[in-house]
Amino acid sequence: MEASDDAFDAVVAALIARAHALRATHPVPPARTAQARREGWIALPATPLTDLDPTRTVASTPG
Repeated sequence: MEASDDAFDAVVAALIARAHALRATHPVPPARTAQARREGWIALPATPLTDLDPTRTVASTPG
């Protein structure tokens, strides 16, 4: 079997997505907004992993 980082990458992506859904990520700095829109931005969690508990309610977005 060949070693792969795909599973690890998937777990990290899932944790970041969960943090973003809970509005628990660091925002894009205002000075980097244009760059983030152009190139993308990885929003890092601003909370401990324990706060990403899957039983916690996800914030709803207006719209």
